[in-house]
Amino acid sequence: MRHDEDSSNTTSFFINDEILLGDESIQDLIVCLNSCKEGHNINIHLNTIGGDLSAAYQIVNGISRCKGKVWTIADGDVMSAGSLIFFSGHILDVGPHCSFLLHKIQASKSGSLNDISSEVKHMTEVVKNFYYSCYRPYYSKAQIDRILQGEDLYETSKKVQKRVDRVGL
Repeated sequence: MRHDEDSSNTTSFFINDEILLGDESIQDLIVCLNSCKEGHNINIHLNTIGGDLSAAYQIVNGISRCKGKVWTIADGDVMSAGSLIFFSGHILDVGPHCSFLLHKIQASKSGSLNDISSEVKHMTEVVKNFYYSCYRPYYSKAQIDRILQGEDLYETSKKVQKRVDRVGL
């Protein structure tokens, strides 16, 4: 990821790789979102296959707390965690040649059967709430439920742009 600042009160971040919580550039984005002042713009350009759900949580939480305007800009592949971030922006900009993927999380866990069972139950509820928070009002509850049940949803720029236009962002 790369980020640029210019004199017009805009900071741009370019996520062109996997979204990893320990990545220094992802940490820079999170700090910027949480310290942004009113009147400042943050542009998040996305061309990513996705990444860590915990990194997506932190970025989306930062977007929701940000006092400035956050533009999420689809520049290529906007998949998995990238789609959660994209649909959480204050202003959404869909490039003409993009591919989107919304899908159920993939995870692995080791430990006792009881620990695994408890964590799966907990994470199912957390992820459900997170998906509803990010994907509504662009997708219906029924569509989100199908994704949570394992259906992969691929969409073109044109389809996503229609969703964004319908909502009015």
